[in-house]
Amino acid sequence: MLDFLIFEKKYLGFNIMNVEPIYNKQTPVVNKHTEINDNIKTLCNNLLDFAKNCTAPSLAGLAANQMKNDGERIMEKICFVMQEDVSWVTAINPSIIKRSKEKIKDHQEGCLTWPKQMIIADRNESVVVSFTDLDGNAKMIEAEGFEAIVWQHEINHLEGINETVINSKTGRIYGPSTDIGGTIISDSVKIGPNKPCPCGSKKKYKKCCGK
Repeated sequence: MLDFLIFEKKYLGFNIMNVEPIYNKQTPVVNKHTEINDNIKTLCNNLLDFAKNCTAPSLAGLAANQMKNDGERIMEKICFVMQEDVSWVTAINPSIIKRSKEKIKDHQEGCLTWPKQMIIADRNESVVVSFTDLDGNAKMIEAEGFEAIVWQHEINHLEGINETVINSKTGRIYGPSTDIGGTIISDSVKIGPNKPCPCGSKKKYKKCCGK
């Protein structure tokens, strides 16, 4: 695992050595609803610590099923999203209940699951998301702009929206899932080193995911 995880475990007391990403594999749909208990709270704390401290790439969101715990993919309906004030929301059983008609076309996004590749997606400019927090309280968030994009990205992971890996020699090929919010992954998109990193860190690409 990454050195920062060793640091976290040693100095902050979190047992997060057993959670790690699953790379280059489509995230499957999480059909069950997560029930809140002490084990789920511990898991959420560990995943959130990973999301906050991950630097390769920096994260603005994380879905539980992108990760494995003790070698097994985590099939819990949970995601984590960083808000504009840089605070994080832990969302259990999240669902998008309203989408704007206005869309952002061909938005380029980084993704932990697909390192050094780009997610290209049409995203709604704003969304309303319902979820349950770790205390069991029903919550609702209205998000727009980049935060709305992150909610859509992470909930797509939980819903198992198909993503198509595109070979740069063949060009971009949109799969049938794109008309219901699906995404494509491309290694043909080039980002200038001084451009803002698509992960949302507000750093230059060369100093963030482009290292």
